[in-house]
Amino acid sequence: ALIAGSYTLILWQHPYALIVLVAEAAFLGWRLRRRQDNLVLLDTIFWVCVGIPLVYVFYRFGVGMTEIPTRLIMVKQSTNGIFNSLIASFLINSFGLTAAFLPPSQTKPHAHKLSFEQTLFNLLMAFLFFPLLLVTVINGQESFRAMEQGINGELTAIAYPVQNAVQQWLDHQLLGVKVVAEQAEPWLSQPDSDPAAAQRRLNRLTTNFQKAFPSYDSLWIGDRQGRIIASSPQLNQAGESRLGTQQAQKLAVIRAQTQSQPLISELHRDHADINPHVGITFPILTPDQEFQGFVYASLGLEHAADLIVPDQHRTSQEIILINRQNQVLASCVPELIPAMTFDPTAGGSIRELGNDTYHWFPNASISPMLRWRKSYYYRILPVTNSPNWQLVFRLSATDQIDNLQLLSVKKLAILLLLTIGGLITSILVSRRVASPLLKLARFTTDIPNKLSQREIKPLILNSQVSEVAVLNDNFNEMSGTLQNQFQTIEAARDSL
Repeated sequence: ALIAGSYTLILWQHPYALIVLVAEAAFLGWRLRRRQDNLVLLDTIFWVCVGIPLVYVFYRFGVGMTEIPTRLIMVKQSTNGIFNSLIASFLINSFGLTAAFLPPSQTKPHAHKLSFEQTLFNLLMAFLFFPLLLVTVINGQESFRAMEQGINGELTAIAYPVQNAVQQWLDHQLLGVKVVAEQAEPWLSQPDSDPAAAQRRLNRLTTNFQKAFPSYDSLWIGDRQGRIIASSPQLNQAGESRLGTQQAQKLAVIRAQTQSQPLISELHRDHADINPHVGITFPILTPDQEFQGFVYASLGLEHAADLIVPDQHRTSQEIILINRQNQVLASCVPELIPAMTFDPTAGGSIRELGNDTYHWFPNASISPMLRWRKSYYYRILPVTNSPNWQLVFRLSATDQIDNLQLLSVKKLAILLLLTIGGLITSILVSRRVASPLLKLARFTTDIPNKLSQREIKPLILNSQVSEVAVLNDNFNEMSGTLQNQFQTIEAARDSL
């Protein structure tokens, strides 16, 4: 038991299972050497009286599991132990292992023979226990698949509405910058006609649109040389004016554009906006595609975060918007703030479930059950019209695991109760069937001496089995005949 159970130290990362297994072997060895040979009964007594309390104390307080997983391990290990003892009892009785491995002083007479009572008991238990266990295992697998299908459906229900909302929000911001560029083009292409009016118009344009689009933390217009000529607000977060500052990098990037399309920057900081932000740049072109300047909008990421608020009735939902560098743009998780790095696959192993859904397990040196509870199901969806933005929808399976484990506890508890009931029934039935034969065996011991002493009386087996009743009648008839013949022989001897 110590050698075989030592693997649990590697498998489950704690010694408690090994202690229980060794205690089980010690208890069974102690009782078996006291001539109590019903292995299944002894193992059931161990688990009910010793094993289940030990498992509860070890896993609830030693490992630190919650109540439901602890109960599941209690009924699972006890059921598994009884199942193993039943298999061991089959092997011992079928192959005579008791006589082969125990010393002669510990071996009963005829130990190498099959015990009718024990064999009948094992068969009755097997026909009860194995089908119940098989049905329970199959039903548990179906419940697990149903749980994962439910999680997949829940992720679908969460993901697509949020994806549509974020895409519509981004399209709306892109459209606003495009409209500003179209309205600013006449005032930039002909500034010499009335420079003061053009400046007022551009200032009014940026102010009105910045108010109309709350997601624009700032909105400004740059000229052909890359200088900011209109801005709302005019001061950055440090209180410095944006007007007149040179934006050479943005100018170079936007001049490289050959089409009138918006450019979305990566998450960054600059002099014009010192907070982490994503910028939208749109070129201002004449109808002849002559470059006149550009419009730049700084998107406030907190407005994107308002779109990914999870269902308040389901606290285990997490939604994170990331860019292609795995930087957080927006998140409903308080620990994940903008500009932090977040890789949904890091620190764990992935199991693909299909339909763009994955199951993530942490690479932690903990028991498999705790590792499962710390796992996540997630789905990743792209945001169109963006530079490879992705929405990560992460769902902790703790609630579903609790429901599944609670259901498994009920099923295994019912299986355990039925097994105990079947154990008692099997003992009664096997003893009822085998006791007449055992009584007959004791009665027929030392028959010659009993015949000489005239101690043989009619045998009454009180069996409801017809074959045993016939055997009883035949034995009484035979014993009567033998006794009469023995008396005749003695009478003839005395007359000589």
